[in-house]
Amino acid sequence: MSYTPDLDNIIEDHLEEAGLAPVLHEEEDDNKEVLAMSAADASEMLDKLVIFFMQQQDANESCVSSIQKLKDKMSMIHTNRMVQKNIDKFFKRI
Repeated sequence: MSYTPDLDNIIEDHLEEAGLAPVLHEEEDDNKEVLAMSAADASEMLDKLVIFFMQQQDANESCVSSIQKLKDKMSMIHTNRMVQKNIDKFFKRI
């Protein structure tokens, strides 16, 4: 009976030869802080997604309409943030 390595073992061997430690999904650190993203960055990403889906040969209108719904939701969030607060809410925040 001989030993036949599976794909994971082969990858680990190559990583060790290269001096890199293999990254296992079970050992990933979930405690990383999520970076805050601005509404402008998110809007730019959604615009790029629309362009990407429109360039596909099997361009699906449902994908583009779903992205448009996300853009509408972002617009509502942005508008709600711009609403002027009364003086009590302002000082409670400080």
